[in-house]
Amino acid sequence: MSTTVAPIDPLRSCPAGRYADERLIVEPGRPLGVTAAATGDGRILVRHHLRPAELDDELGAALAAALAPLTDDHDVFARAFTGVVLTSAPQAERAWELFYRNTLARIRHAEPGYSAIYRRALELLPRGEVLDLGCSFGFLALHLAARGDRVTAAEIDAGTTTLVRSMARRLRRPVEVVRADGAALPLPDGCVDAVAVLHVLEHVDDATGAEVLTEARRLARSRVVVAVPFEERPTALFGHVRRIDAHHLYQLGHASGWSFDIHRHHGGWLVLDRPVRHHR
Repeated sequence: MSTTVAPIDPLRSCPAGRYADERLIVEPGRPLGVTAAATGDGRILVRHHLRPAELDDELGAALAAALAPLTDDHDVFARAFTGVVLTSAPQAERAWELFYRNTLARIRHAEPGYSAIYRRALELLPRGEVLDLGCSFGFLALHLAARGDRVTAAEIDAGTTTLVRSMARRLRRPVEVVRADGAALPLPDGCVDAVAVLHVLEHVDDATGAEVLTEARRLARSRVVVAVPFEERPTALFGHVRRIDAHHLYQLGHASGWSFDIHRHHGGWLVLDRPVRHHR
């Protein structure tokens, strides 16, 4: 008999300091860091002991290392990640606010790690109206808003869009959050100056990825910025379903009909620029 697993609720407070659902249990513990072990009922028990300053987006690497010997299931990873954050403070929004403030500070202070990807995107995206397509936690969108851009963040997951909207409000960063499929957004042609597609394509198959880039070009007046990880094999625990390399990026750029540049910086980058029309 199959058991239906409830969707992740990122704003579910854990005042007792313990998170539990049908697939795993998360609770504070010692020593420092993150550990994971199988339980007798088929779930995974994750224990963590993090200093407040350590609660940021780099948590993903430590959590993946703990879970990898037990599972490569992305849903388990996402639930564990959420559980670690939620059990770091009694009230959900306060826990996430600490997580967001720490992560945004890493980007601002040029600390190493995934933050380097956001910093490069900020360098490549023109100021003005920007769409963060497949925004995940919305860190790029929040930084774009802080520099004065008019920002739309789009994400397909309902829980994530609710979280990003809540954090944008708490951090007083004006971001319009839209729940939508990245291959079919309810927005008009050429509605933004640029579109960011950061670490999205590795989560979808070739055909869907091509549709996402077609949609990004439809919406962008001038530039589309794409970032992907360069991996030997897709990391299933992170939800990656395919490997993308420099040759694949070249094919995508060539097929777009736009001017394009490819470079490496903590992974691969494809920057598409709409051709300039010369009027006679």
